[in-house]
Amino acid sequence: MTNRVLVGKIANGVYGLKVAKEGVDVTTAKATDLLFDSSIRRYGVIYAGGIVSGGTTSINFKSSKTELTYIPLVTYTEDNTGETYDNASSSSNDYDYMSRRNFHKFTKTTMQPYQMYFTADGNYGSSSKAAIAGRNKYTSSSALSNLSYRVLRIPCAYGYMTAANFASTGSTNRVIIGKNINSNHGYSSSSPGRGIYVSRAGKNVLTCDKDDLIFNTDTGQTGTNFVGKGVYQAMPVRTVNSIPRADFDLAVSTTTSSINLTNFYGGLSSTFSAPVIAGVSSASTIGGGVSTTPSISFSAGSLSSWSTSSQLQSLSFSTSSGSIAIQTAILPTFSTATYF
Repeated sequence: MTNRVLVGKIANGVYGLKVAKEGVDVTTAKATDLLFDSSIRRYGVIYAGGIVSGGTTSINFKSSKTELTYIPLVTYTEDNTGETYDNASSSSNDYDYMSRRNFHKFTKTTMQPYQMYFTADGNYGSSSKAAIAGRNKYTSSSALSNLSYRVLRIPCAYGYMTAANFASTGSTNRVIIGKNINSNHGYSSSSPGRGIYVSRAGKNVLTCDKDDLIFNTDTGQTGTNFVGKGVYQAMPVRTVNSIPRADFDLAVSTTTSSINLTNFYGGLSSTFSAPVIAGVSSASTIGGGVSTTPSISFSAGSLSSWSTSSQLQSLSFSTSSGSIAIQTAILPTFSTATYF
């Protein structure tokens, strides 16, 4: 048994909260062995998220929540990645080309699929800007496809990455364990919140705004009182020699290769579904007359119906011919109906 939680004095003159990984002593842990460290000025508290397929319309991730005071950091994966071009032979341009297909513009409330043109002139419409909403110049194949995103309460735009949003001076109360009656968090004496609440450095947890929390236990708040849905992290979905892993290397050929996963997310709520393959980096081993990289056939099986009573499932891969080595990572996703 090791010490995993440290509350109070965490360094000379510094007070807060630290939580170490399983099997690691928090009093001697390296930064990489900590699950949470209140000395970090901003944390990946999730403000919004979801998954979208089809179309190129703007996504309103604000919904009914209080609008952020800054443009946030958004992490996302999408099936449509890499470069794309359209051979418009009837146009004055031989090709329209974009080096990054999954290009987006972000505001305080939305993320919008965008396309980047070489120049802004009459050939591209009436806009005077080179960055244009939508992806119509690059055919329907560039429409949103399994865009899985998380909006984090971290400022990430010019003019917002300032001392006002990353202040760390001043000695103050930063951790509540138990009853929270801070009205700025949506609570009161008559309707308190109970749990653990940690404010960012320089902010008093007893009076600070919702956005100044870098950790809080969720109590099911909704609407304008919505604070966040935990800290952005991927839980391990498999183990190798008792070590948690979310990535894997797998040799794939015409004979089906499988890998076992554990779905920790299935029991959280009906809106959670199976983990998804976030991206595949492949290295082919071409032989036996095969002159091109083999295509991968992926079978998800019954992943969409995972439940707490049957958490162990398999992912199966095979090729039509030849063999290939794949290296990829697995992340949780949400149902297509979920914006939060």
